[in-house]
Amino acid sequence: MMNILVPIGTSTDAHETLQYAVDFAADFNAQIYVMEVFNVTGKTGTLTNITQKIAENSRERLKDIVGQVKVDGNEIKIVNFNGELADGLRELDKELGIELIILAPRSNDVQEEFYLGQTSGAIIKRTNIPTLIVPKGTTYKKFKTILVAFKSGILKRKRILDPLIDIKKKHSSEVNLLLVKPPVILMMT
Repeated sequence: MMNILVPIGTSTDAHETLQYAVDFAADFNAQIYVMEVFNVTGKTGTLTNITQKIAENSRERLKDIVGQVKVDGNEIKIVNFNGELADGLRELDKELGIELIILAPRSNDVQEEFYLGQTSGAIIKRTNIPTLIVPKGTTYKKFKTILVAFKSGILKRKRILDPLIDIKKKHSSEVNLLLVKPPVILMMT
């Protein structure tokens, strides 16, 4: 069974991305985990149970989002993490073996010049977990073509292509590759 992680940000449309992930998971017999990350550090003079209160609020917010989604039999598991996003993703991957992350391109509906927001960009840059980016308002359907972007041809995990292979086989999809090379800056003095 494939384990899919859906990081939930601050978007009011987070339930749309989660619905897409649930429909995808049903098609691939996968388990869904929703995750929210918060970062609270205790300081002298603060409430001792503030981390617990924030974790409870986070869990309730995730339950509300899950409640907006039509789930056909597959349970959605809720995870929250206190700390940095990259640390939370690594820890959850180590514990569960996350095969795929499904997320929206940005956590807020801000018209910006970049497709990926700060959080979604950080997830892609700081993990070696395959990521499926779902634009706002997209509903799950058969994949006709797939664009795979990568920075190098070196695979750091043997199973990193497994979700791509599964999708291609199931939907007879055409796969296109995009090599993303950062610009080279020459310094001359």
